[in-house]
Amino acid sequence: MKQKEFTPQAGQTYQNINENFYLCLDAGNCLPHKALMQNPKSLWTFTAVDCRLYEDGRIDWAYSTGGFFAKEAGRIPGPRCQRDGKSCL
Repeated sequence: MKQKEFTPQAGQTYQNINENFYLCLDAGNCLPHKALMQNPKSLWTFTAVDCRLYEDGRIDWAYSTGGFFAKEAGRIPGPRCQRDGKSCL
């Protein structure tokens, strides 16, 4: 199945190729194809790196970093760095 580089959009929920759903909490405006994602059921939150979009609309990523279980759903934890007014993951 064909895939292309992709930067998720904050506030959108996506289905991964593993059939789970993930909410994009913050998109890597300074770093394309990278996003802070959260599984709404488990609250597992992580930065997805090298995001890909498949023809059928599902997504995947090469690897993730900084994973943790959030205390609340849909909230961006702690301070984020800023560069030119945009958040950088």
